Amino acid sequence: VDLIRRRHGIEIDIDEIPLNDPEAMKLIASGQTDGVFQVESDGMKAMFRGMNKVNFDNIVAGIALYRPGPMQFIPRYVACLNGHSRPEYPFSQLEPILRDTFGVLIYQEQLMLIAKDIAGFDWITVDGYRKAVGKKKEKLIKEMNAWLVDGHEDADKNIHIPGLVKAGVKRELALKLADEIVDFGSYCFNKSHSAGYAKVVVITAYLKARYPIEYMTPLISSFI
Repeated sequence: VDLIRRRHGIEIDIDEIPLNDPEAMKLIASGQTDGVFQVESDGMKAMFRGMNKVNFDNIVAGIALYRPGPMQFIPRYVACLNGHSRPEYPFSQLEPILRDTFGVLIYQEQLMLIAKDIAGFDWITVDGYRKAVGKKKEKLIKEMNAWLVDGHEDADKNIHIPGLVKAGVKRELALKLADEIVDFGSYCFNKSHSAGYAKVVVITAYLKARYPIEYMTPLISSFI
């Protein structure tokens, strides 16, 4: 930014860079992202090259997906994004929550909404569920998954959870989702964290795309 100011007389406020800047998106889609935060690996480059359209939301999802565990869902996500496959929802109530990720459970926030909006958890219990899944507390996950499926009542603790079955979800589908949530715990990622990373991706891609000399000069210097 200092070099851009000195060479071009232009003041760049990195916090005001558009999250869907067309030149930044074009650079990421091209795979020419050496020196761009978080998307330098061959796998990351291939994933974004494979997308018909790259935008901020897809970058957020890509960062969350490109890790051990959820990597298996990348082909499914990209195929749906590109219109080659249709998203699949095991039951209709999941569609509003998973629509943006084409039926793929990617974020902790999606898990929280499933528990709250469909199974009827209150926010305090939802947060306890999130922590149990994120920290892989098997005993607690098993207990709360039972609440998720069949509900739970505890008047003393003011807990009144209807559960998925009472919400109209077939029990076998509810049990299958509960099992998938156990696996989800091994890779669950919060969207807010991924979005923060994605913003830095866009900032660095914007600077490299529009001011490559000024961007690459300090980058190369920092690696000497």
